[in-house]
Amino acid sequence: MLTEHGISIAPSTSYKAKARGRVSAAELARRLRPDAVHAVYVAGRQVYGVCKV
Repeated sequence: MLTEHGISIAPSTSYKAKARGRVSAAELARRLRPDAVHAVYVAGRQVYGVCKV
């Protein structure tokens, strides 16, 4: 995808990503959690603090 836009990828980076394999569902959920919390904060018009979110 990056190469379609003219951005080159270092071969070592590509090999490391391939060696790591797929991301587990638990890891993906852990990485997406901050985005979900922020979405709730924005949907609540940024009124509520940490305790209520």
